[in-house]
Amino acid sequence: MFHVKRKSMRTNIKSFFFIFIVFVFFTSSLVSQNENRVSLGTSFDYGFGKNFNNYAMSSQINYKLFKSIRLAPTFSYFLDKDNKKMSAFALNCHYLFPKFAENIFSVMKNQDVCFYPIAGFYISNFRESRKTCTFCSADPPVRESKLRSNFGFNFGAGIEYEIPTLLPVLREMNINLEIKYQALDNYSRPLVSFGLLYDL
Repeated sequence: MFHVKRKSMRTNIKSFFFIFIVFVFFTSSLVSQNENRVSLGTSFDYGFGKNFNNYAMSSQINYKLFKSIRLAPTFSYFLDKDNKKMSAFALNCHYLFPKFAENIFSVMKNQDVCFYPIAGFYISNFRESRKTCTFCSADPPVRESKLRSNFGFNFGAGIEYEIPTLLPVLREMNINLEIKYQALDNYSRPLVSFGLLYDL
């Protein structure tokens, strides 16, 4: 895992947040003109590997550039574990196959199931706190914090299902399941996400 200077890392984080905010405003302005092209989502994630696993909560915006191509910028915050704080930003692309499932399984015909492969960029940021000494007299012990960053790619697949309901407020809601593989500088691991989407 490579080390990044704190000042330069803060600049990178601000840049990513700026791009994310600009994208939010851009997609929001298109909602009224592009019906059913934008959706907001949240998910519960679990990343697991040989020596590193943790849970996360994520939020994302899905925007259909074309009929079958969708962009999905995602921000994730991982729950603290072993004095490690982690957040991540991903920019994924989905290629939608709305008829894929029913073409294979006839029982799924007209069930509003959409399959999509996933590919994109992934940036994770770690902040790890460690004791500055083994036998510290200070109470609480003095700790030092190190910020580390990883850049890589993720790829996988997902499936989305429109929730059948009679309630008007739930008619635009979908559930989805995604399995991605993160290939980063310092570690590579699978990530499973279970989420909820709402079409604007």
